[in-house]
This record gives sequence, structure tokens and C-alpha cells, in this order.
Amino acid sequence: MLLRSQIVYWFKMGPEDASVVFSLLPWVAALSVLALLFETFNACLGGLGRMDLTSYNETTAQILSLVLSISLLYSGLKVNALVIGALLAYTTTIAIAVYHMSSILPVALLSWIRLDTRRFRQLFQTGGWISAAGILSILAVPFMRLMLSRYVGFEAVTINDMSITGSMRVRGIFDSGFKSIMPAVSNASSARPETLRAHIHSLDKKTMRIVLGAALPIYLFLLLAITPLLHIWLHRSFNASLPTTFRIALAG
Repeated sequence: MLLRSQIVYWFKMGPEDASVVFSLLPWVAALSVLALLFETFNACLGGLGRMDLTSYNETTAQILSLVLSISLLYSGLKVNALVIGALLAYTTTIAIAVYHMSSILPVALLSWIRLDTRRFRQLFQTGGWISAAGILSILAVPFMRLMLSRYVGFEAVTINDMSITGSMRVRGIFDSGFKSIMPAVSNASSARPETLRAHIHSLDKKTMRIVLGAALPIYLFLLLAITPLLHIWLHRSFNASLPTTFRIALAG
């Protein structure tokens, strides 16, 4: 918050865009905190074996954000409606996730935190590299946007975000279903009965058929047909750099 003016300056935006970004930065900061909390609580639900609830919460957050943002846009809030809608959606889904966690494993969230150094060291040794990779990934996104804005133009930031978000939505169609069954498959795979293992092997085959029979054709279709599809969707707002950027994001 103290670096608002410097952030706007670093991105080298025009006066009109700079004023909008300057006014939205406090809201975006709050949204970033809520998004981090949502991911944390949702990951805890997944660790407790409820990947189905994790998928439901992600879907609920997206639907709520869309509905609330559209409603606020019609009420006259303009671009602020997008951020406020997402804030309300994340607040609601965080409350839902905390409720589900407390019903599965009652925890006093406001109790004093007791840090067991031995267990913390074991946890860090096991997941330290994963945490470090996640932190680098979080830091890389704003750095990439800053570089695009300064040396390519602010329009490139929008194109990059649209491509990455669109590719993640396509992947999410299949990811949400597979993530829900992974804990059950993992637990069942460690069981002794051969009939159960045969059932898991059959499930793996069916999953591979879905990947090869549905996911792969959709990916190939989008890679080949994204240019005319974007022309139909965006009309005069179409940008020639968008299809190539989307293909790179989808393939990556």
C-alpha cells in the first residue's frame, strides 16, 4: 500500500489508466490476501481427503464471482464491480471451507499456535522444495507483468492474462474431475486384495481413455481453431497476438 505510486510508475501507464489502477490497488491487495486464504483452506480440505468439496468450493467461488460482478456492474460500479464481486465470493467460500474443516476435524482457529520444531523441520524437509517453487511462481507473475508493461506495452499484459486464464479454464474442466478421485485411488492402491487393485487398474484405463478420447481432441481443436473462434467472440476487439499467446499457454 505504501508503494502504490511507485507501482503505477513502474508500469508506465497513461494518466487515465494510472488513476484507475491507483484507486484499485487497495482492493486488489485485499483480494490477494483472500485468494491466498482460500487456496490454503481449500488445500487443507484436500489434505483431509475431501477433494470433492475442494472442487465444489472452486466452482462456487467462480460462479459467485461471476454473478456478483455482473450484478454490481449493472448497478453502476464499473470496473470496481469485478474486484468487489471477487472479494465477496472469496469471503463466502472461505467461510464454507472453514465450516467443512471444523465439521471434519474440530480445530480452535483462535487458540495459541504451538510450534513443534522437530515436526516443522520434518515438514519443511518434505515439502520445502514445493513451497519454494510455489513462492517463486507467485513472485514470477507480477515480475512478468511488470516487464511486459514496461518493454512491450500495457496491452501485452491483458493479452497474456487472457491467454493464461483461458488455458487454465480449459485444463480445469478435466482437472477438477480427476483431482476428486485421486485420494480414493491412492488409498485403494495400497490395499491388499487383488480384486480391489484390479478395479483401480480398470479405473486408470478408463481415465486414460477420457484423456485420449476427450481431452486431447479438445486441446488439438483449440490449438487449430482458436483464431476463428476468437474472431467470432471478440469481433473488433480481436488482437492478432492473442491466438499465438493462447496456444503457447495451452501447450505449456
